[in-house]
Formats: sequence, C-alpha cells, structure tokens
Amino acid sequence: MAFGKQIIHSILAIATVLAVASASGSKPNIVVILADDAGYADFGFTDGAL
Repeated sequence: MAFGKQIIHSILAIATVLAVASASGSKPNIVVILADDAGYADFGFTDGAL
C-alpha cells in the first residue's frame, strides 16, 4: 500500500515538473537516483557513523 502511494506521488511530481517546464519554455534538470538495498544511514558525510 505504501509503495503504491509512493509511485502515485512520484508520478504527480514528475507531471508537475513537466507542466511547469513546458510553460516556461526551458527544460528542467532532473536527476533520478535509484539505489537497491540502501538504508537510512548508508549515505552521508559521516559514513553512517553518528
């Protein structure tokens, strides 16, 4: 159920960005980062140690 909500929110966010970009005439810079098996503290400047 939570995954479905996340997909819907992602689609709505992409649609909003594309609508704003088409109205302004310039293309937006979009970066998509996909990580498999990544936890909350796996990324950062402290190497996961707090």
